[in-house]
Amino acid sequence: MLHCSLLNQLGKLLGVLSASAGASVITSTLSAIDAASVAYTTPQEALPFATQFKTSVTFVPKLAFFFTSFQFFKFIKISCAYCPAGTLLGSPNAIVSAFVTSLKEAVPQSTIMMISGNHDSAPRIDCFRQVLLKQNLYMVGNPPEKEEDHIERITLNDTYGPVHFYLLPFVKPSMVKNIIGTNDGRNYSYSETIKKLIEREEMNTKDRNVLISHQFYLPVNKKAEDIERTDSEIRTAGNIDEVSGEVLLPFDYAALGHIHKPMKVGSDVYRYCGTPLPYSMSEAGQDKGIIEIEMKEKGVVETQVLPLKPLHDLRIIEGELKDVLSQSCDDFVRVVLTDKQDLNIFEMQEKLKNAFPRLLEIRRENIRKNNYQAVVKKDVKMDPFSLCTDFLNGVDEEEKDLLQDIINHVKGV
Repeated sequence: MLHCSLLNQLGKLLGVLSASAGASVITSTLSAIDAASVAYTTPQEALPFATQFKTSVTFVPKLAFFFTSFQFFKFIKISCAYCPAGTLLGSPNAIVSAFVTSLKEAVPQSTIMMISGNHDSAPRIDCFRQVLLKQNLYMVGNPPEKEEDHIERITLNDTYGPVHFYLLPFVKPSMVKNIIGTNDGRNYSYSETIKKLIEREEMNTKDRNVLISHQFYLPVNKKAEDIERTDSEIRTAGNIDEVSGEVLLPFDYAALGHIHKPMKVGSDVYRYCGTPLPYSMSEAGQDKGIIEIEMKEKGVVETQVLPLKPLHDLRIIEGELKDVLSQSCDDFVRVVLTDKQDLNIFEMQEKLKNAFPRLLEIRRENIRKNNYQAVVKKDVKMDPFSLCTDFLNGVDEEEKDLLQDIINHVKGV
């Protein structure tokens, strides 16, 4: 089956790459995989647990290249379109080349669509844009820049008619103010900016329309602080980059990248697929997968998640040392020790490393801490005799007389 081939191909890709923050593959009944986003992070953030996949070889953790959403569109013909909608070139060009080549090998007749994310150099991605069109590869770095520019639109056809894919790279209000204007000299908000960009398009709502975008979209009537985020994501102060999910309403489906956890933006047809593998401890226990979307006639969209299971999971194991050691495994593990008594650090580390070959971190829950709440007495100026008796504590009268004689002798009294 086509999606099995793609899963295998993804496994091979993960054998070359290092984790994931957004890619969708669009295949067209028309079979299309829509890729929602590819994000970059630093090598320090590239946790070594992103190492092996069921259908793959071994990861190269030093390569900081990540996908975050892999969604798979299914139509009625046998043609495909892959649409990564995230950070693409945070890693060496050879990695991007391997990614694209592998997708083409999986489905040779595919059309590939890519957009940049918030970590990308948009001009760099646009560099060979016109040349790549001949290979059915649409690589979009910059959003519209001039008055005559519009969101890149790619149209594929199947039995039910055309499907229009709108490729909108990561946008900041300052990038497009020459097109949408300003609000009394001030930039519009992120939400207003995306809304105005979409409103400029002459969209035929009788056809099927798909948005590929890399932004922080919020479900209607939700607050940014209500959305669970992972530690591997970059957040803005005050969540100024939030975009209302209302702007997605003209589309039949929105494949979104930027959020690393699977998330729906108020509907099954507007969603973040999340990363194929976890790359922060906050993602331990998360279910990862590819979303398969079947688009039929206008208004009929069905989705299902194709689960991705790593060879080595990410786990947090908590308890006393003896109990933790009894749970020995080959997964990537953070150990949280709750022992109240002191432990021999070197012996404890050696035992844990033997029990967990892929140990990532050791934490102590009940380690003794300094008491910074203790009340400190104020300094009081005391004469030598009082100072000595207070220090010696509990001297008798004979000792006091002796002490006084010594002090007098020293003073020369």
